[in-house]
Amino acid sequence: MAVMDDTKRYELKFSISGEMVEAIRERIKPFVELDPYCGQNGNGGIYTVRSIYFDTEDFLVCHQKIDGEKIRKKLRLRAYDNYNKSSSAFLEIKRKYDNTVAKERFRIPLVKVNDTLNGRPFDCLKPDSTFIEKKALSRFIYNHKQLRLRPVLLVT
Repeated sequence: MAVMDDTKRYELKFSISGEMVEAIRERIKPFVELDPYCGQNGNGGIYTVRSIYFDTEDFLVCHQKIDGEKIRKKLRLRAYDNYNKSSSAFLEIKRKYDNTVAKERFRIPLVKVNDTLNGRPFDCLKPDSTFIEKKALSRFIYNHKQLRLRPVLLVT
């Protein structure tokens, strides 16, 4: 399933110490709602997010970030919780326009990721895949191949 995230949002990120995390959680609790994935795995609202980020051989994406380019994009593979044979992940393109962020993603079975990124990109489409799903996958594959991206960083 492809998801075109049309909601644009603003991101401001701050570095905080580990000691501050719990205090901040408690302070904001009355003002926030848990996301829909909390509680689905029986871990009390905690789940693991793993992202593999892709970049060029000369780290173009990284340098765009460091140089503060206002318009840039990054490609990643994102998966949630623990792996099993039926697990899926998302091929994502995250675009940034100044402080505005937009994301496009395609849900893919984890077992099909290697084939998809190595020359068989449409084996993961279903006969009833929508135009939006095909477009999201095509854009990811186009950027992946055009820029000759490779996995460079795993963030858990």
